[in-house]
Amino acid sequence: MKHFAFIFLLMPALLPCGSLFAHPLDDRAQMASEVVIVSDSRLEYVLDFRYVSVMASWSEFSGGNAMGGGLDANDDGLVTRDELKRRYNDLVDQMVFSLGISLDGSPIDLEPDFDRFLFENMDNPKATLDLDEGVPIDTFRIHYRFVFWWESPKALTPGRHEVEYYFTGQQTVVHTPEEQMIAFDARENPRERLKVVTYDKAMEAYPKLVFGWGVEGSKVPTIIDSSPPEGWMPPPESNFSPDTSWQPRLQDKPETVAELLPALFTLIVGCALALVGLVCVLRVLAKGAPEAKSRVTGLAWSGLLMLGGGVILLGACVRLGIIGLGV
Repeated sequence: MKHFAFIFLLMPALLPCGSLFAHPLDDRAQMASEVVIVSDSRLEYVLDFRYVSVMASWSEFSGGNAMGGGLDANDDGLVTRDELKRRYNDLVDQMVFSLGISLDGSPIDLEPDFDRFLFENMDNPKATLDLDEGVPIDTFRIHYRFVFWWESPKALTPGRHEVEYYFTGQQTVVHTPEEQMIAFDARENPRERLKVVTYDKAMEAYPKLVFGWGVEGSKVPTIIDSSPPEGWMPPPESNFSPDTSWQPRLQDKPETVAELLPALFTLIVGCALALVGLVCVLRVLAKGAPEAKSRVTGLAWSGLLMLGGGVILLGACVRLGIIGLGV
């Protein structure tokens, strides 16, 4: 009887010891989860666990855990890369039996995306963890993130497909399913939370999220038939060929005296006007004018006279064939 009395006295001290060994799927870690529609054929499942305190994290670090050997399996106070990989595998194996997702009543097999798993210190989330040397656990508050995916092996039929996301009886962390079990549609950017969902709470501690996955199906491109209508015949080929021998040209050069006289007269007039204009310009420049304004006016009239004579002279030279325009 003395032995039973001693054990009875020790029970209050021994009872908390069982809770020292915790895992993500218990009340020591705050859980948030998402089921994300990525495309018409792909679902992703994201699970976050944030430990409420350093002591709660220590129970995950310590060996002898109910869900494997704990992160710090060798109890050296450090977590290495190999220990983290081993712990990831242990937890993934356990989660297979702790949660499930079904599509149209049939369970689907989720694949872990280890490259997107996250392990960080919530009190210093931006810190770089040197897992090769080992991360100290004495002041570490764990944040886990696990990412899983499922790809339909064949195209889903257009329409609504019912998705059910649920936990089994191996956990007790879902207290507010509306905040802890959320469905998103990420087929548009930014993604949107699905509003038409239901939470089946018939199992009380093990609620179920139910929502519809709408699939539109692949769009068939419109093909335009460019072939000619039946019975259509191409028009006959034309034998027409344009005459390329004709080239535009100026009026023929004058050959008779009657044709030469007007051109020669125009030439003489042009020369005379140009010379008179030139003489006037030189005279104004040589003698000047009593007023600057009169001088400018004289130069302007003389220049115009010389320019007009030059234009007339040029026309006469073209008419006589002295200057050709290359046409």
